[in-house]
Amino acid sequence: MIRRACLAALLSLSASTAFGASTYDHLYAFGDSYSDNGAGEALTTQLAAQHIKDAQALPGPLYWKGRWSNGPTAVEGLAQALHTPLTDYAVGGAKSGHGNYYAWMMPSQDTGVLGQVAEHLQAAKSHKADPKALYFIFISANDFFEWADFSHSQTLEALSESSLANIRKATEQLVAAGARHVMVVGTTDLSHVPAVVQGNQVANAKKYQQLLAQKLPALLAQIGSAKVSYFDHLAFSDALRANPAAHGFSDLDTPCQVTYPEAKPVCASPDAHYYWDEWHPTRKVHALAANAMLDALP
Repeated sequence: MIRRACLAALLSLSASTAFGASTYDHLYAFGDSYSDNGAGEALTTQLAAQHIKDAQALPGPLYWKGRWSNGPTAVEGLAQALHTPLTDYAVGGAKSGHGNYYAWMMPSQDTGVLGQVAEHLQAAKSHKADPKALYFIFISANDFFEWADFSHSQTLEALSESSLANIRKATEQLVAAGARHVMVVGTTDLSHVPAVVQGNQVANAKKYQQLLAQKLPALLAQIGSAKVSYFDHLAFSDALRANPAAHGFSDLDTPCQVTYPEAKPVCASPDAHYYWDEWHPTRKVHALAANAMLDALP
C-alpha cells in the first residue's frame, strides 16, 4: 500500500501527527550519507588505520559527529519524533545494490544497501525481520554520482532500472523476512546539488531522478503483505524551494561549508542554507524532512 503525502503536509513542522501515527518498537535504517549517523566514520577510520590503499577517515572534521552534515540526519529526527529506538546501517557512499562509491571500502565490507540488509538479517533473531518495527530505505544518489564522476557507458535508462531493481529487491527481502512496515524514500533533488551543477550534470540528474520518480511508487505498490510508505523527496524539495523564506532559508544553492577543491571558512548562518557542503543538506533541511516523513507514514 502506497501513501503519498500531499505538498501541504510535506513541510509541516508540527509533531502532533506522531500521536496519530502507528506505534513501532524499533526503526531500522538502510542508506547512504543522507542517513549515515556514524557507521561510515567507524568503518573508514578502521580502514585508514589499517593503511588500506586510498582509505581515509570520512566524513572528516568539517562534519558533526560522523554525520555528513552539521547535525542529525532526517532518519534520526524521524526516530526521535516516533519515540522509537534507531539502528542505523547506512554508510556514506553506499550504492543501491552492492558496493560503495569509494571503491577502497568494498574488499572489507559490502556497504551497499543490499549488503546492509543482509547484515541486518544475519544479525536478527532467527534471521527474521521485526514485524513491529519500521524499516527505512533511502538510497540512489551514489548510483548517479558514480555514473557521472567516472564516465560509465551505461545509459541513464539502464542506470535507473538498476537502481529501481535494487530498491525493490531490498524492500522485498525485508518483507519476505517478516517486515510489515517499510518507508522508502524517493530520490533527493540531485539537479540542485552544488557538485552536480558545477560538474555540468544537471540535465542528466533531472533525467535520472525523473525516471526513478515515475516508476518507483508503482513498483512498491506491487509488494504485498506489508504497508510500504513512499516519501516523495522531490516534492518535499520543490515545496520548500517554492517558499524558502517561510522556513528561514536565504540561500538554496551555495554550500555553507565549501570543501572542494579546498576547504574554506564556514558560513555565518548555516540554518539559512539548504546545503552544508557540495553534496549534502544542512541539519535544518534534515529536520524539515524528518517532520515531512512523519506525516507520510500511515
